[in-house]
Amino acid sequence: MKKYLMLFSLLLLTSSLLLSGGCKKQPPAPPKEPATANPTTAKTPTAADGKIEMSLYYAGHPGSKREKDFVDFLNKHFAKIETGDLAAFDGSQAEGFDVTILDYDGDGFKSPRPRIPHTFTGPVMTMGVTGAFISGQRSLKTDYL
Repeated sequence: MKKYLMLFSLLLLTSSLLLSGGCKKQPPAPPKEPATANPTTAKTPTAADGKIEMSLYYAGHPGSKREKDFVDFLNKHFAKIETGDLAAFDGSQAEGFDVTILDYDGDGFKSPRPRIPHTFTGPVMTMGVTGAFISGQRSLKTDYL
């Protein structure tokens, strides 16, 4: 009997919700202040020559075709580019730069494995096997998957 009474109560509640129009949500109130700029539409500061006002440090394989091609590409788009040898990279070379790029071409297992101190906190973009080595040193999830 208790089971039927509970079922009847549930049926009564459901039908009253359906007949009354259900649970209607109120539309959200319009924002009171204008929204901040969307980061995807915000403009990046550029120089008069159209280059992005950022400085990049590229540590790679000096003299390689890959380094030359990469640096030529970066020079077309960024205000300041400097290069260095990945084998000698310890973080101090990238001080004062907005972004550091670590890259190496050739046989990945013969590439240098720089030891970057934990005090180095600048933004870094790693390319290829160099990224896996550095991620492994730091116990990051992005090493060899």
